[in-house]
Amino acid sequence: MKNRLGFTPLEKAADFSRRLSSDKADGGLRHQSAQTVRERSSLTGFTLIELMIVLLLLSTVVMGLSSSMSSGRKAFYVADAQISIQDELQKAMRQITFDLRQSSPNKISLPADGIAYSNISFNVSTGVSGLVINWSAAPVNYTLLNGQIVRDDGTETRIVANNVTTLTFTRLASASSIVKINLSVQKSTPFGNIFNSSLDTAVNLRNQ
Repeated sequence: MKNRLGFTPLEKAADFSRRLSSDKADGGLRHQSAQTVRERSSLTGFTLIELMIVLLLLSTVVMGLSSSMSSGRKAFYVADAQISIQDELQKAMRQITFDLRQSSPNKISLPADGIAYSNISFNVSTGVSGLVINWSAAPVNYTLLNGQIVRDDGTETRIVANNVTTLTFTRLASASSIVKINLSVQKSTPFGNIFNSSLDTAVNLRNQ
């Protein structure tokens, strides 16, 4: 009698015996087919290709985040530099013009020759006695030194502004009561961006 596959019980027993003998011959370890290995791999973990794809995706995401953070930092430093140079300009010019307005054409060391000078010295008014103006015993000096505007009034020396590249004072013979001031500031960011800004003004000496 044969079964549905066309084998008699005796043939099936003989085939089973041969398989059993083959297993015993190699210590009970049967060689698995490539399909069986793939099936077990899919059940027990990731393949090498799958791991490489995951790593590639992760590296792409990390690079995108890093680029975004770098752009944000760059924008922050750029804005900070622009605000800083404007602050330095305004602060320095406000202090210099405040002092100069209290001086007089004959109390200032700057010649009225149209030449731009990098420093200036002048006395300031300290009050009025009757009709007489009292002047400071020591002059106020402004000097550009190593990128800093230094103010010295004889009793105190302090820095008015930093990152300064240009500071000039000019008086014209035709308008000796007016002092023209030119001020330039420069600042760079950690990313190599360099920003420059300038400010010009003219101060009228009040005390004639």
